[in-house]
Amino acid sequence: MTCEQARMEMLGETEGEEFAAHIASCEECRNEVSRICGLWQSLDLLPVEEPSSKLRDRFYEMLGAYRQGLASNPTRASRADSGASPESQSMSKSRRRSKVTNRCISI
Repeated sequence: MTCEQARMEMLGETEGEEFAAHIASCEECRNEVSRICGLWQSLDLLPVEEPSSKLRDRFYEMLGAYRQGLASNPTRASRADSGASPESQSMSKSRRRSKVTNRCISI
């Protein structure tokens, strides 16, 4: 495994035991993994921010304005339907973070 392939593995884009062997033999990649793990651990120490009590109201105001804009421009509506949903993007980030955290624990 090359260092470039190991970087892709760190991003969670590939799978395999070859990654662990590369990290064991490559000081540069091992240091990068250590740095990334330290960053994730530091982020876990940050307090969880509570949303404003007005968040829901502002969200529904923006959603209404967005829907009005789509209704007035059918071309935009068809493009908006083809994109990835925020939920799927959020899940992707969540899965990636979980993978990175699991790697930090196992290294």
